[in-house]
Formats: sequence, C-alpha cells, structure tokens
Amino acid sequence: MVRLLEDFEAPYAGIPTFLKFPHVNIKDIESLRNVDIAILGVPLDETTTHRSGAKMGPRAIREASTSFSGYSLRSKFDLNDLTIIDVGDVPVIPGNVEKSHKAIYETVKQLIKKNITPAIIGGDHSITYPAIKAHEILKEKIGVIWVDSHLDFDDEYPPGQLYSHSCSLRRTSELPFIDPTNIVVIGYSGYASHPEHEEEVDEAGISMFSIYDIREEGLEKVAKKSVEIATKNTTSFYLSVDIDVLDPAFAPGSGLHEPGGLTPWELFKMLAILGHQRVAAMDLVEVSPPYDSAGITASNATAIIIETLAARMKYVINTK
Repeated sequence: MVRLLEDFEAPYAGIPTFLKFPHVNIKDIESLRNVDIAILGVPLDETTTHRSGAKMGPRAIREASTSFSGYSLRSKFDLNDLTIIDVGDVPVIPGNVEKSHKAIYETVKQLIKKNITPAIIGGDHSITYPAIKAHEILKEKIGVIWVDSHLDFDDEYPPGQLYSHSCSLRRTSELPFIDPTNIVVIGYSGYASHPEHEEEVDEAGISMFSIYDIREEGLEKVAKKSVEIATKNTTSFYLSVDIDVLDPAFAPGSGLHEPGGLTPWELFKMLAILGHQRVAAMDLVEVSPPYDSAGITASNATAIIIETLAARMKYVINTK
C-alpha cells in the first residue's frame, strides 16, 4: 500500500480519538448509518474504593492508541477495514452515580438500537452494570464473561452503596434477562476477597475459573468452556475485562493490584477465543493513569481492545 504524504499525520499530532478513528458527536448517534463498532468512553470512578483515577482512563487509552495501527497479527485482521467511529464520552455527572449510570444506560441503548457494537472504555467497574442493563431492549437472554481478578459480588460496598464497582457483578446477575448460569468469571485471584465471596458466587450458579484453574487447565480450555457456558441458550454475551486481571508488572495503573495475574501474551491468547462472533458488546475498565508507569497499562489496554475486536470481526466474517 502506497502512503501519500498529504495523508500522513504524526502519531502525536491531531485529536487523539481511539486509533485515530473518525469522531462523531455522541449527540448524533441517531443519524449514524452502516457503522460496525463505536468506541465509547465512560470517565467515571465515583465508586472506586481503593486507588482512584480510572475516570481518566478513556483519555489515557485514546492517547496511547495513537501509536497503534489497529492491526492484529494474531488474528491477521485490520480494524481499519471496518467502519469504526469514536463517539467520545458519556456525559457523566461527577459525584452523582445514579444519574451517571442512567446516562450510560441511555447511550449504550442508542447504539444497540442502531445495531452498532459498543466498545466501551472505563472508568471503574461500576459502569458495566448499566451498560449490560441497556441490552434489555433486545428482549432476549444474554450471557456474561467477566475477566477480572476480583469477583465484584458484594451486596453493598461500602455499606449502603449498592452500585459500586465491588457490587457490579451481583447487580448484573439480578437482571431478569441474565441467567446466572450463563455468567463466567475468569482470572479470580482472591487476595482482596474472603471465602464467603466464592461461596455466594457458587450458590448463585455462576461459573468461576480462578487464576489457578487457568494455570492448571490451560488458557484455551478455560476460554472455550467459558464461551460454551455464556452462549448456552443465549444469542450473545457481554465481555467485560478489568485490567487488574493482568499481573501488576504489566498493569501498574489499576485500582487494586492482585499479584500473580496473567501476562499480556496469556490474555491476548485467551481473547482470541473469547472475542467470539456472539460478543454483543465489550468493555475495558479500571485503568488508572496516575499510577501508570510510562503508560504501560494504557498500552496494554489498547492492545486488549484491538485483540478482542479483531477476533470478533474475524469470527463474524468467517461465518458469513
């Protein structure tokens, strides 16, 4: 491919949309036609209970992405061959979790109505619940794959807070169109949890593969099992990835470190399977730039999004 000088722009120049995809104002969603994927930022971390800063995650990831091409060597797929736009950020309201979650819900619902796959950049993990809830307009059951070193299954944390990032999986499991037996947690480490958390998840019917299960059973086996569970009697599933599933060496900029996590290579290999054609939407959460040495976490977050979307679209195209 011949690149013309007039088409060249330095990676550090211009507006830092994700992978420099065209920006479309979020207010103009209704006018969109024939769009495959929309990048959506959610700069919210009001419910963070440890290290804050994830509200700056969308901006940091977009900036990091400007040095990426959008090509996945693993999947042999170039995202530039699709129609992808960056619709900016959900208009969250600092200090008001309820109204911010409502704004997430309404925005994601608009994208779903337009048959556009949302690729969401957080923000803390509380944003996932309203994003999944928006899928109720499909009027069908969907599965959930939750890649995270934590279970996020508290009922209230802190006491009185039902919608914090520590409660998001429990709230998701309570949605009427989500069968808990179609939910899978991958990568659980447990250092910040208690034994009763595992018992509650198990009692709810949710499947769980800890970091030790992954090491013992193998990445591919766990990933394939997870897709089978999430897609049993469902038409699609939502994929949520918390950056803290990576070992702190590869993701220092996260809200709560868990030693002994996955390497980027391991996670990318897993995403090649999890990025199935039946992924209805995805999110990447909990990148905290203030703690991100040399932008390592934001770069790995960018690669996670690329690998997931490339794997999904390869599945879609190969099954047409």
